[in-house]
Amino acid sequence: MRPAIAGAPVLPDAAERFKVACGSSRVPVVFRPAEGVFSLSLQPNFRSPERATVASITDTDDTVTAMIYRHAEPMVPEAGLYLVVISVDGDVECDAAAYLDHILQQAMKDGTPVCCDLTGTEFFGAAGATVARHAAHRAAEAGSVFLLRGVHGISALVLEVVGFDQSLIITTDP
Repeated sequence: MRPAIAGAPVLPDAAERFKVACGSSRVPVVFRPAEGVFSLSLQPNFRSPERATVASITDTDDTVTAMIYRHAEPMVPEAGLYLVVISVDGDVECDAAAYLDHILQQAMKDGTPVCCDLTGTEFFGAAGATVARHAAHRAAEAGSVFLLRGVHGISALVLEVVGFDQSLIITTDP
């Protein structure tokens, strides 16, 4: 089975629970344990009207460099299953990465599946990749799922260069 993070195996029991819970036409699931593949496709066009601003990151001259938001999206509304979505608009560099890491930790506290939406991300460096790796590791330890959504441009390149594109659940869909 392909590890979720180097040395940390994908937890098949968690993946199997999500396969069973999300096995509807609204949330397509691909699960091939022999190949270590587990992914789910979420409703990419759904945006909660309750999207809340969690952080606004500014540089030394008070120019906003990133905004971080949090909202919930239904995975299987009939079953009451929701996904916490943390979205980032702007740059994920050292300062924003520290905020993002803390926000992702808070979202994962109770084992809720979490998605980090990078659709609005303009710059994504090594600090952002490290945050994604740590989030995936924490989710695996908790028996949950961590997804990256909207990976594009520099974020896709950084994840590929450091090899995380092979160990994280990533979708390019917004």
